[in-house]
Amino acid sequence: MEQNEVKIKLMTELANVLKQATFEYPSGDSLSKESTQILCNTVEALFIHGLKTAFFQKKPRSSRYPEPNFWPFVSKYTHKAVLDQIATSNQIKTEIGKSRAWVRILLNENTIENYLNLLSRNNITLSKFYEKWAFLRDTERMNVLSGYMKGLARLTVEAPVNSFFLNTWTPTPLILSGLITGEPARLKQLIKCRCRGSALSVLEDTELAENALHSLCSSTEISSSCVEDSDTGREVDVASVYSHPSMLDEEYIHPSALNSTSSTILSNPVPEDGIPSYDSCQV
Repeated sequence: MEQNEVKIKLMTELANVLKQATFEYPSGDSLSKESTQILCNTVEALFIHGLKTAFFQKKPRSSRYPEPNFWPFVSKYTHKAVLDQIATSNQIKTEIGKSRAWVRILLNENTIENYLNLLSRNNITLSKFYEKWAFLRDTERMNVLSGYMKGLARLTVEAPVNSFFLNTWTPTPLILSGLITGEPARLKQLIKCRCRGSALSVLEDTELAENALHSLCSSTEISSSCVEDSDTGREVDVASVYSHPSMLDEEYIHPSALNSTSSTILSNPVPEDGIPSYDSCQV
C-alpha cells in the first residue's frame, strides 16, 4: 500500500470515529468503550506511521508483529506530571506500554491537540525520528488533523491507562499505519460483539483484527519498512534496543508551549489479579 493511501485511510478512520462519537454523545457523556478503543488505535497509528526503523525494538522470535516505539520521541516533550503518572503505573513495564499509556492520558486530559501542535513545529527533531513521508511530517494533513482534534474537546474520554495489556502492540494500530496487512477492528464490529453478550475488556483492540489477519494469510505479512527479526529470542524487555542508540542522546526539550496546570492525573488501574480472560469475540 502506498504511503499516501495509508495517510488517507488514517484521516478517514479518525473522521469516522469522531463523527460517530459526537453523534452518540452530544451531551458530553463519556465515550463508549468501543469508540474509545477505536480512537486510541487511530491516534497510536498516527505516531507509528513513518517512524524510522532505528526506533523499532528487536523482536523475540515468538513475536508475530513489529515493535515500533515512539516513546523516545514523545517523552522529550512530555510534561513532568504525565511522566510521573506513567512511571507510577505499576502494570506498565515496557516503552511500548509507556507510549500507549501516554496516548490515553493525553486523550483523557484533552491535551492531545496541544502536543500535536508542539511536535509538528519541531521539524529538526521530527526528521531524526520520522521519515519524510510520515504523517507527522505532512504539514497539510497535520493542519486538517488539528481541526479534528478540536472536536475532541467536546467529548469525555476515559481510556484505561494502567493496564498490563498495553505493554505490547495489538494488530489494529499496526494495520492502520501500514506495517502489517489485514482488516482493522471497526466500531460496528465491536458493538455487535458486545450485543452478542461478550463483555469488552478494559482495553484493547482486538482479537477481531487478529482473527481477520489469520483469515487473510497463514502468517503475518510485514511491509518492507519493518525491521528484521532478532537472531536470538528474548523475553519482553523493559527498555528498548535500538540500532542507533546515539540518536537518543538529545537534550531534554521542555514542553513550554503546554499549559502546565491542565495536566490532571487520571488513571483507571486494573488490579494485578483481576486481568480478564478472553473468548474469540473479546478485545
